[in-house]
Amino acid sequence: ADTVDSSILDRLDVFISSTSTDLAAYRLAARDIVLGLDWHPVAQEYFGAHHLPTVAACREFVARSHVVILILAFRRGEVPSPEAGGDGVLSYTAHEIADAKRLGKPILAFYAEDTWPGKLWEAHDEGRAWVESFRKGVNRPAVFFGWEGDEYGPYKLERFKSLVRQELLRFVLELTRKGL
Repeated sequence: ADTVDSSILDRLDVFISSTSTDLAAYRLAARDIVLGLDWHPVAQEYFGAHHLPTVAACREFVARSHVVILILAFRRGEVPSPEAGGDGVLSYTAHEIADAKRLGKPILAFYAEDTWPGKLWEAHDEGRAWVESFRKGVNRPAVFFGWEGDEYGPYKLERFKSLVRQELLRFVLELTRKGL
């Protein structure tokens, strides 16, 4: 069962997991919502210099977080080498979610709809099959979001931001109802 300590309701540490290149604006939008709720976003681009290989650093930051936001479209993302702590098969995102599951961290999943632009899908069948398998394997309820365009000004991605805010607040309300 997903567990969370009650003391975190004042300031959640929210790990943001996704592929980076194709979902950079969505990661920023999620970060902005987390900051707007006066919580702390945790994401790979903010780790800074670290003494651990990247996968181990991700594992450490997932472990310290209270909840994980997974933003997933149709790209596999970078697959870390054994030197970076990977296995040459799983992407960074897959490692992060595997760790979150192993640690019992709540995962709020956001999946891009099938209408996502083809230019942002995996180019090869093997990559597409991997993404489809990974999406199914997360095995959590997901909120679906659509493409909101190529221009990501400060007032863009409003629908996505609304979904993230709604799910984070629903998550906290659920914790509150459980008496945490």
